[in-house]
Amino acid sequence: MNIGDIEEIVDKDFESMELWKWQRDFALMAVCTEYERGVHHLHRSLTQAKTFAEKNLLLIQLNMFFDILDWLIIQRSTLVF
Repeated sequence: MNIGDIEEIVDKDFESMELWKWQRDFALMAVCTEYERGVHHLHRSLTQAKTFAEKNLLLIQLNMFFDILDWLIIQRSTLVF
């Protein structure tokens, strides 16, 4: 999963709605929830990894999660409340 994948999920099917901004905000909140679940799973996997190769792959995934988090923080600043 990368930022482009998340943007596609968030924007898909919401562009034609009259309340596009609100719908997109709710989609972003759902993506944030999934992100949190993914981070918890990754953390568990990282603490249970036994070999350096396993840990290295998980650290690469963790760096991808940080990129996604940066994108989500930027998107969050545009939410309408």
